[in-house]
Amino acid sequence: MNKNAAVVVLTTTDHAEAEILKNLLVSAGIPAEIVTSRIMHWGEDVVQAVGQVDVVVPSEDEADARGLLEAVERGDLAIEDDDGLPPV
Repeated sequence: MNKNAAVVVLTTTDHAEAEILKNLLVSAGIPAEIVTSRIMHWGEDVVQAVGQVDVVVPSEDEADARGLLEAVERGDLAIEDDDGLPPV
């Protein structure tokens, strides 16, 4: 993917969430990549890494990517549990 033509469609601090949604986009035929940035914070006795994870897609795929991510957010892609058992 040409990074100059990429747009951010998701920003999170949860790398696992970013990987899952990136893979969903790719499985739908939308090229997607993860870009991470980390900020180190030094406290008195603590060093903390605070990270941001962006999922980027080519600008020409932005509308499709956002539409798919919005469908996920609404629950449109949820799998119905029809076995009658309580959730695990």
